[in-house]
Amino acid sequence: MGRMTLRSRLELSHRLFGELDCTVVAPAGGRTPEFAVVLCHGFGAPGTDLVGLAQELAELTPDSAAETAYLFPEGPLDMGGYGFPGRAWWMVDVERFQRAAGNPREMAAIRAEVPDGMPEASTLLRGCLLAAERELGVPMSRTLLGGFSQGSMVATDVTLRAYGLAEELRGAVERLGRSISNGVEQVSRELSQVREAADRLRLLPASAIFSPLERAARDAAEVLGKRMVFGASGGEGRLDAHVLSALRDALLHVVRNAVAHGIESEAERAVAGKPGAGHVQLVVERRDAVGGMSRRVPLPADPRAPSFPGVPSFKATV
Repeated sequence: MGRMTLRSRLELSHRLFGELDCTVVAPAGGRTPEFAVVLCHGFGAPGTDLVGLAQELAELTPDSAAETAYLFPEGPLDMGGYGFPGRAWWMVDVERFQRAAGNPREMAAIRAEVPDGMPEASTLLRGCLLAAERELGVPMSRTLLGGFSQGSMVATDVTLRAYGLAEELRGAVERLGRSISNGVEQVSRELSQVREAADRLRLLPASAIFSPLERAARDAAEVLGKRMVFGASGGEGRLDAHVLSALRDALLHVVRNAVAHGIESEAERAVAGKPGAGHVQLVVERRDAVGGMSRRVPLPADPRAPSFPGVPSFKATV
């Protein structure tokens, strides 16, 4: 069989069914069709957007092509004033969809809603189908209804209403929406718990640097022939591992300098009436700070030792 053409087997016309303008591709010669295929265009597309499918479908089903009418109704809204050359079945809040793209909860809420304007569009399409049934003589039982994008939504809504399934499906969708919303909240809580656990794993107690600091102080005292007592407190405070590592490197220099410059020799201390051993005390304190928590780490040398700028009372805030 040769390639079928619209001129030889099908005729194209424009008719008003109900309140909707339609492009009709029907059998040539005024024959009464046995079947009807109704296809609704998508948001912002011209009313004739899907008309080319009539030829393609006719070629796929050549035995029934001469008995089938194809209807392409136009959406009721002219989008020319919104910067689109086509039409729509109802207006879409594009900005809301864009905002919801990265928000699963908002997207779930949109999916659970009945779009504003869809019931009215369904009523118009239903009226169009009833008028086409009367004028073309094809009953709804032999009519195939479909569409693309927004057109598929209104076609589905009309079909479900025709069979009394709309309310049942709407209830199922609402239940699914609530289930998705609850699932999103649960996932959000679990992710928060995972982040908190990761933060705890990344934090180390301040006491982790006490031992290397004490060894550094004792080694410096032994090399310099001085006596020294090292003390530390506040080790239960926790800091980020990277911060604690950097702080340890800085404090190693501090405790060595505290021993070298803040503690006199045993003979000098005896002349000054001081105990034979000097004291290096490390205290880690937790205190509130603007923008978060802070740590103050004072390192006082012997309170009666000579004063050296920056050494006897070292303070670091991290």
